[in-house]
Amino acid sequence: MVDLFLCFVFCKGKNNLVRLFLACGIIKVNSPFGKQLKLSEIKEIKTFAGDYTLKTAEKELKINTQIIDPKLLTELNAELKKLDVEWNSNVFR
Repeated sequence: MVDLFLCFVFCKGKNNLVRLFLACGIIKVNSPFGKQLKLSEIKEIKTFAGDYTLKTAEKELKINTQIIDPKLLTELNAELKKLDVEWNSNVFR
C-alpha cells in the first residue's frame, strides 16, 4: 500500500511561510523542526473560530484553517475524518 503524501503550503502574515505536511501517518507544521503528531496518537480534535486543535495524550497542535486554500482544506478534512477520534465543536448555537 502506498502512503498518502500531501503537502500544504500557506502564508501566515506577510513574510512568514508556514508549511503543513501530512505523510506516513504524521502531521507536521513547519517541518523539519516544527511540531508534529502521529495521526494514530490523536485522541481528540477540537474546532473553534476557524482553528483545529489536534490533541494526543501529551501534545497539542493548532492549525488555523482560515488561511488554508479551500481545496487543500477539503483534503485535510477528509484525512482527519478517517481517524477514529472524538470531534468537539465549540460553536455557539
